[in-house]
Formats: sequence, structure tokens, C-alpha cells
Amino acid sequence: MPPITRQEFDLFLEDLTFREVTIPSTGEIVEMPLTSRENTSMTAIHTVSRERVLDLLPRPDLVPAELPEGRSIATVTAIEYANRNMDPYNEIIVGIPVALGVGAAAPTVESLLEPKLGGAVLFLRHLIVDTRLSEILGNEILGYNKFISDIEFTETDTSRSVRVSEGGQDLFTLTVQVPAEVDHHDYDSDHNTVATLKNGKINLLTYPVAVEVPQPQPTQARLALGDHPLGRILADLEFSEEPLLIRFSRDWRLYSDERNLRTVDVVG
Repeated sequence: MPPITRQEFDLFLEDLTFREVTIPSTGEIVEMPLTSRENTSMTAIHTVSRERVLDLLPRPDLVPAELPEGRSIATVTAIEYANRNMDPYNEIIVGIPVALGVGAAAPTVESLLEPKLGGAVLFLRHLIVDTRLSEILGNEILGYNKFISDIEFTETDTSRSVRVSEGGQDLFTLTVQVPAEVDHHDYDSDHNTVATLKNGKINLLTYPVAVEVPQPQPTQARLALGDHPLGRILADLEFSEEPLLIRFSRDWRLYSDERNLRTVDVVG
């Protein structure tokens, strides 16, 4: 992501204009845009079988990354939203970076490191939360397909883990080895676009982000997949044992605004 100064990071959420929005199914009032600050996030970026990813993606106009030896890319992100303008909740994102359009050039590692993912979007294969309000707000206001499971974070002096389960079955556990000491912080900012397939169309939500990046970043993580059906789906993708890259932050800021949501019907 493009670098910014500490001052730009501190001012990232300033000057937003808030408004009340009604959730259609319940009549509850929520404040939008939905902001986030001082929340902890960790992402493991793995290689996966491109053939298996193509089988999993629901449409041919979602073109996954293409790496050597028949590999592609999938991401697993865990966020502890302790400080938002709504009640705290936890969130898990299992995403696949894709280009949109049949015949579109497949993303590469190099292109995905460019600003705005080099024009790609993150297709949300699974989006999991652990509170009712975060589920219905996401689904009815922001165009997502969220569902609820149990999400439990634990932390030691050297690691941070998240366990995701449902009905006593584990979906997966992600453990990141966090460096004990921080040398300095970098600051990045970008615009991310995520894609959700809903009612036969693709919802695209773009949201600005700013991240405080502690250095050094983690270099070791382990993804342990469980026996839950979703865990078995992920196992079929043949995740690499080691991630390509790990991103960790204790201050990940963003704002989500339904006015930045658009629906498209991409084919060619």
C-alpha cells in the first residue's frame, strides 16, 4: 500500500459526516459510515491450487491470480473490532483476489502489491462475524453475505491466535508469531474493493483504509483447518504450508459507507 505520514494517519477519520440509517428488517438505527480505529488485524496470504480455486469460484468472470506451478492466492484475515461506532465484534474474511470479466488478465503477485490491488478486487468467499447486529448491518446495508460463528482470539507474549468454530466443530485456527519488540511503525493507506455474489449479481464495496504497520512484521504463521464443512472446503484448495506474506497491525483504520456500494453484472 502507498505510504503516508503519521500525521496523515492520525487525521484519516477526521472530517467525516455521519448520518442515521435504518436497517430494513428490524427498524434499528445505525450510524454511517461505519468507522474503525485501534483494532487488531492479521492476514495470512497463502498460495492455493488454481485449478481448485477455479472449481470453487461461482462464475467464469471471476478470474483468480495466476502463479507458477498452477498456483493461485487466497487470504485469511482475522479482525478484532473493539473500537467501532457500533458494539464490538469479531470478523473473519476468507478471500480470493480476482480480476473481473471473462478473459480478463489474471492478477499476479506483482500486480497485487500495487495500489488498489493493481485493479483486482477481493472476492469474499466466506465472511464470518459473531454478533447479530454486525451480520444484519453488513448484509442489509453494505451488500455482504455474512454469517455467524464463534470467533475466539487468544494471545501470548509471542503469538496471536484465532479459533473459528460452529456447533462444536472447528472451521480453522490461525496462529501468527508476533515479534516481541517493535523497532518502528510505518503508515500505509489505500482503497480496497471487495466483491460479494448476491442475488445473481456482484456487489462491489470500496472502502478507504489506513494502517499502522509495526516493524518488523511477522514471518511465521500456521493455518490449521478443521472438520467443519467449511474447513474441508478450504482444505480442498490445498493451502501452502507457509504463507507468502503476513500482515499484522494493532491499529487498522477504515470507514465503510453504503454510498460506495455498487452492483454490477460482469461477464465480458
